[in-house]
Amino acid sequence: MGSDRRPSSGTDRILRAAIAAIRPRGHGFDQPVDGDVLEEIERFLPFLPTPMRIAFPLGLRTLVLLAFYQHPQVLAHLGVDWQGRAVELTRRRAELLEIAPLRAGS
Repeated sequence: MGSDRRPSSGTDRILRAAIAAIRPRGHGFDQPVDGDVLEEIERFLPFLPTPMRIAFPLGLRTLVLLAFYQHPQVLAHLGVDWQGRAVELTRRRAELLEIAPLRAGS
């Protein structure tokens, strides 16, 4: 069922970043065990069905990116105003609907 095949370097990078971001820190938790945690995850991954082995690290990277790019500070820095855009599109649609009967009657 499992294999001794190591994850790709991309998967390894993603898992290391996830460990660094997720594991507890602070008093009593700052132990040099990240390598051991990574080894345990790598021992477990081969037992997952192939689609999950592929989707797991990709899903972690994707979830982080989605959360990052939806953060209000990031959106403001990028000049993205979804609410303002929605209001503008609604206003423009109302204008178009208002003039549509005039065009149809011409």
